[in-house]
Amino acid sequence: MKTIFGHSVFLNKEQRYALTKPNTCIEVLGSTLITEIEENPETKEIFCKYKLTNQIEYPRIISKTKDGFWINLDTSKYKNLLDLKDGGCKELQFNQRSKSLDSEELHTVNISDMSKLEESILFVNFSKTDFR
Repeated sequence: MKTIFGHSVFLNKEQRYALTKPNTCIEVLGSTLITEIEENPETKEIFCKYKLTNQIEYPRIISKTKDGFWINLDTSKYKNLLDLKDGGCKELQFNQRSKSLDSEELHTVNISDMSKLEESILFVNFSKTDFR
C-alpha cells in the first residue's frame, strides 16, 4: 500500500532560530494530511505532536511516534528557517520516501513561520465577514 503524508508545522521566530543550533529539540502541534492510495483513495487530516530535532548524529529522518511524528532535520538545509535578513527564507520544505516489501510512504514536510498561519486565519475570517 502507498501512503502520502503531508506535514504542516508552523513555528515562531524563537523556535525557528533555535532549530538552527545543533542538537536542539522543539515540540509543537501541527497537522498531517494522510492519503492512502488504493482503489478508492481517502484523505484524512489529523492534528498531532511533532518533535523537531537537528541531531547531527542522525540522518534526516521522519518517524512515527505514539502521538505524532519525530522529524530530524537535514543539517545542510535548516538555515532556511532564518529570516531573510539572516540568509534564510523563514521556511523549510523537503520530501522523504521510504519503501518496504509491502508498503511505500512519501512524506512531504512544510515547516513555516507562524505568520503564514496567522495570515490564512485572518483571510478566512475576513472573507466571511458581511460588511453590509
